[in-house]
Amino acid sequence: MVEFIEDYEVILKKRLSGRHPESELKEWVKDLNIKINYVQEEREIHLIVTLNFGIFFLLTVMAYMVFQFFVLLIISFIFLILLVPYIFHYYYLENTVQRWYLFSDKLEKKL
Repeated sequence: MVEFIEDYEVILKKRLSGRHPESELKEWVKDLNIKINYVQEEREIHLIVTLNFGIFFLLTVMAYMVFQFFVLLIISFIFLILLVPYIFHYYYLENTVQRWYLFSDKLEKKL
């Protein structure tokens, strides 16, 4: 997904430079809106997964505090290790959608 986003942003920057026919701009706006929807869906899925890992982490920490089983502490640490990359990836997807909104606005202004 990261490679797709970076490649498409290179294309968007090329499209924003120079003058282009109105018909091309309209097609590019439609294409960008479709791509924004794809990234939004991916972002929503990652939000659900991130929230679940956060909840599982908190539940295992609370369970450890109540039952004092060392295994629960290990499990909570594993959830934390998995949670951190999900948070960073969700943050990346969120910022990508925001950047692409700006690209969409710029393309529409060119119309």
